[in-house]
Amino acid sequence: MEVRIETKDLILRKVEIKDKEVLHKIRNEDHILKWMPDWKSTEERTEEWIVALTNFYDKQKPGDLWCQLVIERKVDGAVMGIIALQSKEEVNNETEIAYFISEKYTGKGYMKQAAEAILDWGINYINLPFVMAIVEVDNYPSQKVVEGIGFKKIDSRMILNSGEISEKPFYYYRYYK
Repeated sequence: MEVRIETKDLILRKVEIKDKEVLHKIRNEDHILKWMPDWKSTEERTEEWIVALTNFYDKQKPGDLWCQLVIERKVDGAVMGIIALQSKEEVNNETEIAYFISEKYTGKGYMKQAAEAILDWGINYINLPFVMAIVEVDNYPSQKVVEGIGFKKIDSRMILNSGEISEKPFYYYRYYK
């Protein structure tokens, strides 16, 4: 599946092996690991993830959705993070919006712009009836992103998220077509 989404300031594109160094650094930032401890990685594991991801793009079948895209700034080509629409096994395989961005790019509106763009693509191009998000109850920046693009908080759920050893509370959000 070929995916490239452009916004005013950003390009959302497939992850490529050339992104390895910067994504390795971002994946290991304390800012990222606080919310996503399973993203801690060695350079070798980051490369393996990129290779597996690039191979997976072309092997998806209808109904599968695992679309992880680099967030790249148009003005200088800086790779800032990742945004994804993907099936979330821990939540009945519903389609989830997920993302992370390097701490040096937070608070500048980039994540909101990327999230709006991938959400629009998922709803209108892939024809998803809804997209969900799970956000830790104390992850206020992420709550601000999903609420800012129109997600509605449905409830709180105890979820065993990937990379965790025990369930913890998350807010569960949905965005409907």
